[in-house]
Amino acid sequence: MIGNCEHGRDVERGAVDNAFGIGSFPLWLTMGTFACGYLVVTLYANAEVTGAWQWVGLIAGFLFFVAGGVLILDAPGDPLPVPTTLVISVLTVAGVTASLFSLPFPLTHVMQTGPPMGASVILLAFVAVRGRPLAAWLTSITISVVAVGWAHVADQGALWGLSMTLPGYAIMIMGSLFSLMLRPMARQLYALREANERQAAARRGGGRGGRRAGPATRGTRRTGPPDPHPDRGEARVQCRGGGRRPPHRSPAQRQHPGVRSRCAGSAGRGLARPPARGHGGASR
Repeated sequence: MIGNCEHGRDVERGAVDNAFGIGSFPLWLTMGTFACGYLVVTLYANAEVTGAWQWVGLIAGFLFFVAGGVLILDAPGDPLPVPTTLVISVLTVAGVTASLFSLPFPLTHVMQTGPPMGASVILLAFVAVRGRPLAAWLTSITISVVAVGWAHVADQGALWGLSMTLPGYAIMIMGSLFSLMLRPMARQLYALREANERQAAARRGGGRGGRRAGPATRGTRRTGPPDPHPDRGEARVQCRGGGRRPPHRSPAQRQHPGVRSRCAGSAGRGLARPPARGHGGASR
């Protein structure tokens, strides 16, 4: 039953997502590891932050990213449904906004902006892989606008905020290429596999039907009513072997008059056993 549920979930998620391992245990483990790393880096880089509201914003941003990651890994449908895509995009932008505007002005550590930027890029790359590259790019541009606004407010310079988001576009390009090039190939591979499975199932079904029908149709060449004396043919064959009396005859053979007459007749027509040669010599 568990296997059927997993198969049904795989069918709902789609062949392309199965090819990329969406929802698989290794991917869940990888995302969980990244979440732990996010927390460790955030705690280390913001060790000097003492404001309660700042920590509330940082924790809220982390929870926004976690919610978006769970939706990407567990949401069914291929491509990703539009409502789910919108929710993930909103959660990603909210996570970046809450995290950036909770950091101290000016920054006290160079790694303070790393966790939210990295998490946003990962989520949007998965959105592109799951068939929504346009939504991923629009969300990424929105994040760049948010980063530019935050850097301007934090007296870091708008260009510095823009440069902070530029490395993520390289990963976005890779995710978009996966979406545009490998998704059709994965879909074709799964379609071929399903066609082969259907053909194999049809051959197995035909083989079972043939095996069932074999014993029933074996030996049915003769048409017409059945022979009321089936032992007559066997007795006839035995009598042809020189008129010898069969060593073992069934009660039906012994009681049937036709069998005796045929055996006797064959013996009378010269089908008897030839005489044995004498000891003195053979006729030349």
